[in-house]
Amino acid sequence: MTQKMKIIYYIASLISFKSKDDLFDYQLENNPRFLARIEKARQSLREGKGVKLEDLDF
Repeated sequence: MTQKMKIIYYIASLISFKSKDDLFDYQLENNPRFLARIEKARQSLREGKGVKLEDLDF
């Protein structure tokens, strides 16, 4: 286990998440790489580069 993961689990024990999903959500919400990817995706949508859900073939 990396030092970073140890710190995350230490924080998680202090906050006492109700489930593993809550811990996972917390990790995503505080991950700079993930947040940067979300911002990049949002910028693409603002620039009209997105695809409408109804235009997708399922």
